[in-house]
Amino acid sequence: MTLRSPAPKDARTILVVDDDEEFRTRLVRALRDRGLDANGAADDDSAMACARQESPEVALVDLRLPG
Repeated sequence: MTLRSPAPKDARTILVVDDDEEFRTRLVRALRDRGLDANGAADDDSAMACARQESPEVALVDLRLPG
C-alpha cells in the first residue's frame, strides 16, 4: 500500500519503506506534519514502483526488510 498526500510544491520528497504498517504510517504522517512530501511503501517492489513514479529526493529504508 502506498500512502500519498498533497504537500507544498517546495517540499522535499521522502519515501519511507518499511514492512511494519503502523510504524510506516506514523512516520509518514509525522513527516507530512512537518511540511515534507512523504510517501510510504511496504515492500521492495512497491518502493521501486513509487520511486520510478515520484522520484523522491530521500529514501528511508528498513534495513531488515524481507527480500
